[in-house]
Amino acid sequence: MQSNAEEALALGDGLLRDFDRIYRENAGYVFGLLRRFGASRPQAEDLAHDVFETFFYKLAALPEGDRSSLGRMRAYLFQMTWQRLANHRRLHAVRLEQVTDAEPARGGEPSAHAYVLARELARAFDALDPVAVAVFVGFEVFGATVPELAAEHEITESEARAVLRHARLKLRRAVCPGEGEG
Repeated sequence: MQSNAEEALALGDGLLRDFDRIYRENAGYVFGLLRRFGASRPQAEDLAHDVFETFFYKLAALPEGDRSSLGRMRAYLFQMTWQRLANHRRLHAVRLEQVTDAEPARGGEPSAHAYVLARELARAFDALDPVAVAVFVGFEVFGATVPELAAEHEITESEARAVLRHARLKLRRAVCPGEGEG
């Protein structure tokens, strides 16, 4: 079994330099996202480490052009951060249930329709480009402006508006098939 150091060396110097540069440019961004998503400071520090560890092993599979674009890297990191935090919260809920040996409260659980809706939304988000997910969530959830998002993801304002419109349309179609066909 190879150690992590041997695996890193096998990837090559260019990839290591890319990872180092990407980490330096985006460590604060990932930490800030985690804090905005509601993670405590210690959780955010641990989860940021996990995000970058996962990202390190996926970096070789990314296109060269994406590795050199700050906007594309932030989109990939946004998606990984969001997924890692969701997984952390799911695991925390399961552990809490196991430790307390408590039955889930009846009546407060989501309906079957809510599960189907959540699954369809997750599929729609997975089908979107990482930049589209980051722009949509940044605008709709965090209240960022189009100029801020365009600058953050290195795209023009008109591209950011088009990406936002496309993401809204795809999500609307996932939630309400037949609507938005126009």
